[in-house]
Amino acid sequence: MKKVRKISMFLIAVVLLFTGISVFSACNLNRTINYGYFRVRFVQSIGMADIIAFTELGRQQEILIVPSVVDGWPVSTIGEWQVGFPTQFRSENLRKLYIPHQVLIAQSFNDSVFQLQEVVVMNTDLRSRRLPLSIKIIHHFFRSELLQNIVYPNILYKYNFYNSSNQGYFWFDLVTNAGLHLLPPHPTRYGYIFTGWYLEPEATTHWNNQLPISTEETLILFANWQQI
Repeated sequence: MKKVRKISMFLIAVVLLFTGISVFSACNLNRTINYGYFRVRFVQSIGMADIIAFTELGRQQEILIVPSVVDGWPVSTIGEWQVGFPTQFRSENLRKLYIPHQVLIAQSFNDSVFQLQEVVVMNTDLRSRRLPLSIKIIHHFFRSELLQNIVYPNILYKYNFYNSSNQGYFWFDLVTNAGLHLLPPHPTRYGYIFTGWYLEPEATTHWNNQLPISTEETLILFANWQQI
């Protein structure tokens, strides 16, 4: 009897150990943090991060920029694919959203942002008017009105130095004189001071802050640098 009891106790201990490991792993797979304006979930199994909600601060914003990377983790999706999560992104203030072209837009986000007027797809290739895969998915399965708000950049800000990040692009936007837009912060370069935006790579003509007057007009700006 004692031997049977010891075996039983051992088996119970093993089950509890593996249960604890499973629970720990599950928690690790679904670790969430507040990251500025967004609630982010890290999914270890695929090495990606999902944006699953706005924070209270995020709900107060009129313009938001979806990050492409959070704490070194590439962002895969904004929203939840399951139904029943629309309140996570409910915002009465959000008017314009900047989203990297590789980030998928899931159903719960689409169901939430009724006041959203523009979604700017951050795509470096202005010649390409093909919709990202995520937008095609929404259009095909959900017949989303969000598709009507997808716009592509008509103004590009370039770092203008060799071997710069993001294929040389610092910022993009869809801008018209009457449109809602952000003026980006100054770019940075080690050992140099940013001295302004110019119309040519040679930095001959300083940009006079005149914006495109239509979505078909394209403006490309080049940063100028002074070595420290």
